[in-house]
Amino acid sequence: SRIENRYQPVVSLQSGALVGLEVLARLRHPVLGTLLPDLFVPPIEQAGLSPDLLAAVTGRSFAELAERGRLGWSSEAEHWIAFNVPLDLMLQPGGPAAMVERLAAYGLSPARIMLELTESLPVTDVPGLATALERWRDAGFGLALDDISPLVENYTELLALPFTSVKLDKGAVMQAASDPEALAFLEDVVGRSRLSGKRVIAEGIETWRSWRQMREMGVDKAQGFLVARPQPAAAMPVWQNGGARTREQIAIDARINGNLRHAPLLVVREMCHHHEHCKLVARTLEQVGF
Repeated sequence: SRIENRYQPVVSLQSGALVGLEVLARLRHPVLGTLLPDLFVPPIEQAGLSPDLLAAVTGRSFAELAERGRLGWSSEAEHWIAFNVPLDLMLQPGGPAAMVERLAAYGLSPARIMLELTESLPVTDVPGLATALERWRDAGFGLALDDISPLVENYTELLALPFTSVKLDKGAVMQAASDPEALAFLEDVVGRSRLSGKRVIAEGIETWRSWRQMREMGVDKAQGFLVARPQPAAAMPVWQNGGARTREQIAIDARINGNLRHAPLLVVREMCHHHEHCKLVARTLEQVGF
């Protein structure tokens, strides 16, 4: 298969800890190289080949997830893995049972899987989608409403559906730093989501300003280049085991909880843990709450 998987980590905005991975498909073209989804997914969906694409992506990911340690955690870990699913496949009555059967072949549980409804097709039958979502939830799957932005006209209706999570559009997240209207929209979405018990994930986190802004807004999780770029399965253990400096920075920033005046002391404490001659400084800072 010329379809390849990339994994982008999703982390807690409070602790920086890994909570899940989103699987992003890539197409290996013999002439053009590696193509992003925007270039090949629409033609695949128009040709009616969405089931084949989803089968290729999920099959490879299930195998990598089931192989102990392949993605940087054991098969018993409490992290989830997310797949993009178009509306027509989400609506299929037999979809949940078929997915459960495929997971069972790899010894995996639906509780490990989150399905993200993509924005490629508009939702015109809201009650029909609600019924479909209940089928998936009854089968044990997590469900995310993907890419919520001001362009989604019926977002209030969609937020009332039985999704377990909501993902904020990366464009809106990036604009919120300088656009009051984008910020107000996101605040409304986050407020509605939390009232209905949904977790909120912010995509497009590329700066510490966005990280802090989303955390203060009440967003639960972060995804974006500040955390990690999409990467092949072979790179995940390195990232998960602390090979990426970004994860250390996330952990430090998350413990600041928005109070920037403590940042220098936290950095000193983290640095001191790596040097014998100043471990006393680190222990002292820990004792006073840093």
